[in-house]
Amino acid sequence: ALAAVAIGGGAAAAATAAAPGAKNAIDGQGQPPPAKRRKGSPSPWLYDLHAVLIHKGGGTSSGHYVAKVRRADAGSGWWQFDDEGVLHLGDTLYSGDAVNKSSKGKASKAAQAMAAMGRVSSSQGYMLMYVRRGANAGAEPAPPPVVAELVRTEMQRLAAERSQHADKVAAARCVIEARRAEVRR
Repeated sequence: ALAAVAIGGGAAAAATAAAPGAKNAIDGQGQPPPAKRRKGSPSPWLYDLHAVLIHKGGGTSSGHYVAKVRRADAGSGWWQFDDEGVLHLGDTLYSGDAVNKSSKGKASKAAQAMAAMGRVSSSQGYMLMYVRRGANAGAEPAPPPVVAELVRTEMQRLAAERSQHADKVAAARCVIEARRAEVRR
């Protein structure tokens, strides 16, 4: 289960993705339905921050988006994707933007404490994405045998294609080197 929260103009709108065929996630009074707990899960309603989308620029019709994403295997920490640039941010997602800095330009103690707990401290988030804890707790299902065979065949074809390309590149380099040697004489 994935939840996204869009932030804009001081208002927040939340949307939760439901499984196909699932009933409404919220009843008429705005309350979630009674939850079924998974074995070992303290609560089925705990979510972890998974991604932050940030808009940089003057308005909605112009600007630039940056994504900060934590991999599903949380051991690899946060990554920032900014066009072609990819940067490993480490275990905490902390933005030292102006809201979180004192007049001396240093992060406030509250902002530092939030960063130490792995919480986000930024005023620039445009959209926040959460993943429900335990949603991917089971082993990934194996693909059907037909699909696995198609993937294996395609991987073999690509490996052969790469090998042929490497041979062509090596042959072309030999021709170029021979021509250079001939010109230098």
